[in-house]
Amino acid sequence: MPTAVPRPPVAPDTDHDEPLAALLRAVLAELRGLRADLAPPRRRSRVVLLAVIATAVQGRMFNAAEIVAHARINPVLAQALAAAGITTARSLGHYLRQGEGRAAGPVRVRRIGEDRDGLIWQCEFCR
Repeated sequence: MPTAVPRPPVAPDTDHDEPLAALLRAVLAELRGLRADLAPPRRRSRVVLLAVIATAVQGRMFNAAEIVAHARINPVLAQALAAAGITTARSLGHYLRQGEGRAAGPVRVRRIGEDRDGLIWQCEFCR
């Protein structure tokens, strides 16, 4: 069985590498932009939804059922919930648990506690 003969390392050709590296960076930037454009609406709408919820509750604690009920009289909240694909209190609760403690834009959601109606949440604005 023949043995592989080691090849000497090839010196980089900097005259040709820089245009290729620039092209590669441009292609990667375009790919990232396309991925962002094609991201599910739910991901894009997280920042908007949490900001709308934070505005609606004005620092008060809430549970998911209260937010869904309030959406019946608050069209902006209803639209933000619909854009995120949320139709029930259970789906909103799941959505809040997924992002618990992480900032989404200027808003962070924290779990405060639990009562007979479910988990209690509070939105806080981050700096």
